[in-house]
Amino acid sequence: MYFSTPKFDLDDVFLPNRTNVVVHQRRMNKFDTRCSIHPNEYFIQIMTMIRAKHPNALFHVVSQSGMKQPFPDRQTITCNELSTEQFEDFQVFGNTTLYLDQPLPRAIHMIISADILITSQSSFSYSAAVHSIGQVYSTKFWHSDLYGWISCSWNWLGDRNAASCG
Repeated sequence: MYFSTPKFDLDDVFLPNRTNVVVHQRRMNKFDTRCSIHPNEYFIQIMTMIRAKHPNALFHVVSQSGMKQPFPDRQTITCNELSTEQFEDFQVFGNTTLYLDQPLPRAIHMIISADILITSQSSFSYSAAVHSIGQVYSTKFWHSDLYGWISCSWNWLGDRNAASCG
């Protein structure tokens, strides 16, 4: 049903003959005060795994700007706000474009249309992933993965943290 109506043209975003990977990096917003516990490092580790399998991958980070990103205190797992941005890690990764503050219909269409999607702990991310036409690397939270999704998690190991998928 999703594709039964006209959608945004993504020719200016997704390049042919490349593996187009969308990363949805959830940020805290004014309507929601829950803690998103996955730092950029989590997503970058998964992006690194994908790049090893798909050397031609282009990465597209969809997120919001001007939102405070909380990170958990590694001992007590409570949130402390550290910064308002922190997208530099993605830019340093290479072959990565940031899409901040996109109109909602365009953002969700990018997420759904990706060859590979990396989700956040987010119902927005999850609902787009349900409609995804590509491979989904899902971030564990209260919604169950669908069949065929690759489940990923973040392990707090003190100074050395690790993303794992499988």
